[in-house]
Amino acid sequence: MTAPQQPAPHGYGPPPQTQPQQTWPQPPPTYPVPQQFAGATAPVVDTGAKARRLAGWVALAGAAVVIIGSVLPWASVMLVGPVYGTEGDGILTIVCAVIVALMALPAALGKGGRWLFGVAAFFGIVAAGIAGYDLSNISALVSEESMASLGPGLPVIIAGGLVILGASVVGIAKGKRP
Repeated sequence: MTAPQQPAPHGYGPPPQTQPQQTWPQPPPTYPVPQQFAGATAPVVDTGAKARRLAGWVALAGAAVVIIGSVLPWASVMLVGPVYGTEGDGILTIVCAVIVALMALPAALGKGGRWLFGVAAFFGIVAAGIAGYDLSNISALVSEESMASLGPGLPVIIAGGLVILGASVVGIAKGKRP
């Protein structure tokens, strides 16, 4: 004899047959942020660093040009020969160029701030000013009747001073903001 079949208690048994429900795509799972990165912000990128380093190297090259112009002949006198810059104010322009180089080298290596370029610009202007003053004095003495001619040193110093000034302006403009 078989036992009569009793219905299964409520909640047990095969699941009721229903229509499949439409499912929507789920967003991707989110993962917890590690504690060391919680609240971290994106690093501040110094976009002017490359321009400042380049300006430092250009100012250093300008200082080398000033030194070269300082040892070149500034004038040539027919019976006397060439007159070199180191016989006069060329020593001052060399000192200015050395100071510029001492300011430009740390800037070229990415060290220091805008003040390095400010000092370099000042001494670049001083070197170019000395050369401009001497150039005007020599030019006043040189004429077709005189036996003197202008040498290449002074214009080279002026060009080097202008290169220093231009590089320093770029370095100051791209300088770190306090």
